[in-house]
Amino acid sequence: MDIYIFFINSYLFIFLNETIFYTLISLFIVERVISLWDINDPEKKQYFLYIPLILPPLSFFFYELFAPFRRYVSFREFIILDINSILFFKILNFYPFFYLFLLLIIISTLVFIIQEIIPLFYYKVNKIEDEHDLKTNSYKNNDIIENILKELNINNIEIEILEDSNIVIFSIAGDKDKIILSKAVISLLNSEELKAVIAHELAHIKRNKSYILILLYIFRALQFYNPISLILFRRIVNIEEMLCDKLALKKIDNPKVLAKALYKLFIKYGEFDDDFERKKILARIKFLRFNSWNKVRFFHVKIFFAIILILLINLFVI
Repeated sequence: MDIYIFFINSYLFIFLNETIFYTLISLFIVERVISLWDINDPEKKQYFLYIPLILPPLSFFFYELFAPFRRYVSFREFIILDINSILFFKILNFYPFFYLFLLLIIISTLVFIIQEIIPLFYYKVNKIEDEHDLKTNSYKNNDIIENILKELNINNIEIEILEDSNIVIFSIAGDKDKIILSKAVISLLNSEELKAVIAHELAHIKRNKSYILILLYIFRALQFYNPISLILFRRIVNIEEMLCDKLALKKIDNPKVLAKALYKLFIKYGEFDDDFERKKILARIKFLRFNSWNKVRFFHVKIFFAIILILLINLFVI
C-alpha cells in the first residue's frame, strides 16, 4: 500500500501531524500577541503560553465534531496550508519531509523518555529524598531560620540544613513539604536575604501543588511526540522561576533584597557551566531591581481574542 494512502486515512497520523502544526502556528501567534501587547508579567505571560500547549490537541476533536466540512475538496480550495502537500512532496519516489517528520516524532519521544520517565523511575527506585534526609540536620537548632519562619507565619514546612560547602537550595512538595538549604547558603546571606530565598521556595511548593501545573504536565505527557510542545513546556518552566519571584514579594515586599540574594548565590559565588542559565538569573535580577512587570489591561479579553484568532486560523490549516 502507498504510504500516502495509509497516512491520509489514518486518524492517528492525522492527529499527530495536525496537532504538531497547530502547536507551531499557535505558538507563533501567541508570541506575536505577547510582543504586540508588551506582556512581561510572568503570570500573565504563562497564561498566554498555556494556549498552544492545551488548545491544539483539543482543536483536532473540536474541528472533527463541529467542522467536518474541512475534509471536503470544495473547502480545501480556501485553506491556508495543506499539511499533506508538504509532508508528501515527492522526490524520485521518496517522501523526504514525511520521513523527517517521523524522525522528529521519534526524537521527541526519546527526549521525553530520557528527561521525564527515566529520572522519575530512578527517583522512585533509589529513594533520593530519603538520601537527603540522611545528610541533613533540622533547622530547629538555628535561631535565624526559626525567626524567619515565624515572620513568614509558616508552621507546616520542614527546613533541612545540608552539610555541604556548595550552594544548594531546592524545595520538595508532597505529603511532607520541605526546603533544603546548604550551610553555604546560610553563611553567604544575611537574614533578610535568606528570608527572601525561603519565600521563593515556598512559592515553588505552592505552585507545584496547583491544579493548573498538574493539568499542564498531563498535556505535555500526552504530547510526548510533539517537539514544539517540548520546547514550549521548557519555556513555561523557565518563566515559573520569575513567577515564584513575584509570589515571594507578597511575603517580603522588597524586590531588591531578593535580587541581591540571587546575585550573591548564583553570580558572585555561583558557577555556571551553561551561559544560558547565567543569563536567566541575570534577567530575574534585572526584573526585580527595576520592578519591570507591567500591568495587563483587559487581560481576559486579550486571552479570549488570542484563542479565537488561533481557532480561526487553524481552521484553514489541514
